[in-house]
Amino acid sequence: MNKTRGLIGAALLGAALFAPHAANAWWRGGLVVGIPFPYPYFGPPAVVYPPPVYAPPPIVYDPNQSVAAARAISCDAGPYVCPLDGSVAPGSPCSCPTNRGGHATGTAR
Repeated sequence: MNKTRGLIGAALLGAALFAPHAANAWWRGGLVVGIPFPYPYFGPPAVVYPPPVYAPPPIVYDPNQSVAAARAISCDAGPYVCPLDGSVAPGSPCSCPTNRGGHATGTAR
């Protein structure tokens, strides 16, 4: 009889353990190796450069401008001063008309 009771108790315990019921597992599956895979990679830190500074363009000298600065614009002939028509270097000889219809010689300035 004790033997029968033990078998009945084991059968009831086995039926209770192996009866269908909702699973209450603390581990839900997956693979854990100690180091999570894949590593999250965010790349190098962002570098923010300052906005470009726009410098004024370099001064470009016009070759004709330097020649124009070396040109004389008037003829100094003593009491007579007259404008020059052509391009003459400063210090060159020139002439201005006089009040009497002649020409007075002078220096280009």
